[in-house]
Amino acid sequence: MAFLRRKSIWLLFLQIIALAGSQGLAQTELDMERALEMYIDRNPNLQAAREQIEMARGRLNQAGLLPNPTFNFSQEGYPVGQSNASYFNDSTLNLWATQELELGGKRGHRKRVADFDVQATESELQDFIRLGKAAVKEAFVRTYVAQEKLRLAQEQLNSYYQIQDIHRQRVEAGDAAGLAQLRIDLEEVRYISALNEMGTDQAAAWSELAALISWEEPSMATLQLTIDTAELDRSQEELQGIALESRPDLEREMARVAQAEEFVDLQESRAIPNLTVGGGYNRDFGTHSFYLALQLPVPLFNRNQGNIRAALAGARRSENLLSWKRVQIRSEVERTFKTYRLQQANLQRLEQTVLQSAVRVAELTQQSYLEGEASLLEYLDALRVKLDASLGFHDLLFQLERARIELEKAVGGELQ
Repeated sequence: MAFLRRKSIWLLFLQIIALAGSQGLAQTELDMERALEMYIDRNPNLQAAREQIEMARGRLNQAGLLPNPTFNFSQEGYPVGQSNASYFNDSTLNLWATQELELGGKRGHRKRVADFDVQATESELQDFIRLGKAAVKEAFVRTYVAQEKLRLAQEQLNSYYQIQDIHRQRVEAGDAAGLAQLRIDLEEVRYISALNEMGTDQAAAWSELAALISWEEPSMATLQLTIDTAELDRSQEELQGIALESRPDLEREMARVAQAEEFVDLQESRAIPNLTVGGGYNRDFGTHSFYLALQLPVPLFNRNQGNIRAALAGARRSENLLSWKRVQIRSEVERTFKTYRLQQANLQRLEQTVLQSAVRVAELTQQSYLEGEASLLEYLDALRVKLDASLGFHDLLFQLERARIELEKAVGGELQ
């Protein structure tokens, strides 16, 4: 009875851990595709990034606007204090308006600079989505692997309790020593610790994923995932070529180069002064007249030399950043491609040798123990090896899928 009470306490403790980790019983299944859709639709950080495009479009609209005309009015010379003075005949009145005309194509250059800024901002949003989707995928895989490792730990604990009950019955029947029972009771700590660790890992991983996809339900979802371990049918050079054609951060740098070059043209056009035209009406003590006016600054000292020089340096900087981005992309694809191939080889080697052997040994040892041929310690060792191999295999699954996600992020799209 004491043993049953102790086991009930442990089971209650494990239920509390699972409840705390998941914030309730899992009710909803969630796959990768749905998680990515939720990130695109709900993530507030992504929504804030979308507003950058609207801001850039606002600047484009502003860049195409013409300068406002100026209206002027003045009156002077009215004889104050003279009762016989006439307001219209004994004062000077001026009404005139001016309009600044931009010369040298400034407005067109300004609009093109703003248009390239819109293109760069749109590419920046796509790059933000690229990185965000990779973060969602990694968090999803991390949570899924933690979920599966927790399931394995629970299965091992159930197997442990079964062998514990069988051996206790043998001890009570006088067919086994009590010292061995003490040894098996101490083994319980190992499985409880593993279960607790797996539950904690799952809760932490789910918390990160739930934040990314703005999960609104109170309970943790049950994740569904099929990890692709198939060989890649594309070479490193082919993937590098795809990355150089599709990476949005490279498109952003290209737009920035075009924007910088157009900004040089804008600064050179500003060396040409603007023409201000105007005209108005003048009444001078009863004499009426109209006049026209032109105003053109003489570019004698300020021909915008400093801004032109700075713009040229900015254009050269943008071109260098574009070249460096191409080097970075090639390097990222090469590094992630080799890492993925390495992780894939490690997983296949473990799956074909260590994991299958550990599972088979545990099954044979269990059968031998039940038939009285294997000792308790041999069976406990086999269970421990099986658990360690299974957990290690799932760790390699996570490493493989994370390497695949990193390769997809470097390429800029799905590998299939």
